[in-house]
Amino acid sequence: MERRFKVLRWIFLPLAVLSNAFLIIYSCLSMETTSNWNWFVTNIFSGLINSVTETKVEDIPMTELSISLSNEKSYKYNYIPGYEVNEIPLGSAKQIECSYAPENTTDKSIEYYAEDVGMISLSQSGNTVSIVGLKEGTATIHGRNKLSGLVSSIEVKVVNTVAPRYFEISETSTNVQIGSQYTVDFDIDGGNLGHNELINFRYYDIRKLTYSSSNESVFKVDNNGVIYPQSVGDGTLSISNSYGVAKTMSISVIDGSIHPDYSALTIIGENVCYDNDMIKDQGSGKYHQQLIIKDGTLELNPTDFIWESSNELLAKVDKHGIVRGFRKSKTEDEDVIITAKSKLTGQQVSFSMVVKEQLPESMAYWITYGNKDTWMPESFTACNGDTFTTTVSLTPNVSNKKIVAESPNNELIEISSQGSSFTVRVLGVGDSQITFYPEANPTLKATISLTLLKAGAINENNIVGVGLTLRKVLGHALVFAIAQVFTCLTCYFFLYDKKIWIFPAISFSISLLVATISEIIELNIPSRSGTFIDVLIDMAGVVTALAIVFLTVFFIRRKKEKEQTKEDVK
Repeated sequence: MERRFKVLRWIFLPLAVLSNAFLIIYSCLSMETTSNWNWFVTNIFSGLINSVTETKVEDIPMTELSISLSNEKSYKYNYIPGYEVNEIPLGSAKQIECSYAPENTTDKSIEYYAEDVGMISLSQSGNTVSIVGLKEGTATIHGRNKLSGLVSSIEVKVVNTVAPRYFEISETSTNVQIGSQYTVDFDIDGGNLGHNELINFRYYDIRKLTYSSSNESVFKVDNNGVIYPQSVGDGTLSISNSYGVAKTMSISVIDGSIHPDYSALTIIGENVCYDNDMIKDQGSGKYHQQLIIKDGTLELNPTDFIWESSNELLAKVDKHGIVRGFRKSKTEDEDVIITAKSKLTGQQVSFSMVVKEQLPESMAYWITYGNKDTWMPESFTACNGDTFTTTVSLTPNVSNKKIVAESPNNELIEISSQGSSFTVRVLGVGDSQITFYPEANPTLKATISLTLLKAGAINENNIVGVGLTLRKVLGHALVFAIAQVFTCLTCYFFLYDKKIWIFPAISFSISLLVATISEIIELNIPSRSGTFIDVLIDMAGVVTALAIVFLTVFFIRRKKEKEQTKEDVK
C-alpha cells in the first residue's frame, strides 16, 4: 500500500498544482474574457435545458403608445430658444421621444412614417428618430407598433430660420481702418447648442438681426454684420432682434488707403460635395470641401469675403470657404452655386458644384439579444417567442441610414424595420435567414443564418440570471471544489500515516489562501471586483468537496481496519 500511495501522490500533486494555478490565473483575466467564457457555458447549459423543456409562448401586447417632441433644456437639440416645441427650423433637426406601456411588452419596436415625405425627412435608428425640415409647411408623423396596431401621431411645423433670440458680440469696441473691413463675431445662445459659429447656419440667421449705424457718414453696416468704413470718425453700431435683446459696439474709423480692385478673382476647389450632415467627418474629411480663393496666383484670406450658397438646404458654406453638404430632397444630382463677395472691393466670383448622394461603402452589424451583443455573426440561434434586435452602422456616415431586411420564411420570423436597425420576433421552429442591405446601396449585402428552436425554460428574460448563477456556481464553487479534491487527495497521499484530521486541515488552508489571493487580485483588475461573498462561495465548494473526500477516506480506512481485525482474530 505504501508503494501505491507513493505513486498516487505524484499523480495528484501536478493536478493539484495546475488546478490551483488556474484559479490564480483566472482571477487575472479581464472581465470581457471571463464574461465570454461565462456566456459560452451559459449557452451550452441553456441549450441542454431547453432541449428537454418547453414553455408556452405568450405575446404581451403594447397597451399604450405616445410619441412627442421634448422641450426640456437638457434635451439640447430639441430645446431651441425662439421656436415652439413643434417647430423645426429649415435644414435643422429635432428628435422624437417615445413612451409605451407595459415595460415588458413583447414587441417594443416603433416604425415611423410621414404623410408628406417631401416636407421632412426621417432618419431612424432603433426607436430614436430625427426629423429634418426640408420645406416650410405642416407635416404629420406617425409611430406604429406592428404587433398591437397602436398608432400615435404628432404634427410638426417646418419654419424659416429666425434671428437668434440670445446673442452676445465678441467685442465692445474696435478700430477699423479705411480700406479694410470688420465682421461682427457672435456667441449665440451661449454656445449651448454646440457647433459654435456653425449654429447660425442650422438654427438661426444672423442676417435677420437688425443692424444700424449711428453715423453712416463714418461707417455703414450690412445685414451680414460687415462694417464698411466711410470716413475718419466715431460711431456706434447697434444690433437687435424682435425679442427686445439689443447690443452696442463703439466703432472708431481711422485713416487708411482704399484697397485696389482684384484683377483675376477665381475660386479653386472640387466641384462635388456629398449630402451628409454639417458635422465634419473626422475620419476622412473629404466630403467637406475647402474652397480656396485667389487673385491670379495669389491666395487670399477667405474671411475677407462674404460666402453664400444658392441653396442653403442643399449645401452651406461658412466664412472660411468650407462647403458642407446637407440633406437632398431629390434622388438625382443637384447643382448649387457658391459665391464669394469681397468685403474690401465689392467684387464677386462664383463657383458651381454638384451635390451627390453619399453612398455607404461598408457596413457592420451586431445582434442584441437580452443584454448581450454579438458582433457580426454569420449564424445565430434563438427560441420560439424570442425577440432580438439587429443594428447596422454604415461607413461613411451617410444621411440615408435606412436598412432593408428580407427573409424567405416570414412564417418563422417577423421583422419590424426601424431605420438602421430592426426587431426580429421568432414565430416558429426551423431554419431561416435574414438578408439586409442599405437602401442607399443595395450592392452591400449581409446574410445571417438563423436556427430557431422551441421555447424552453431559459429565455432572454431569465438568461442573464441563469448566467450569473452559473458564474457563481461553476466559476467559483464548482471549480474550487474540483481543485480541493486534487489538493485534498494530494495531502492525504503524502500524510496518510499521520493523524486523519491533519490532511483536511492543510488542504482547507491551501484553498482558503488561494481564494483570498484570487479576490485580492480581482480588486486590481479593471471592471472586476473581489468580494468577501465570493470567498464564501468559493469555500462552500471547498467544504463540500473536502467533506466528500474526507468521509470517503474515513469509511475506506475504517472498512480496512475492520477487515484487518478479522484477519488478526483468525
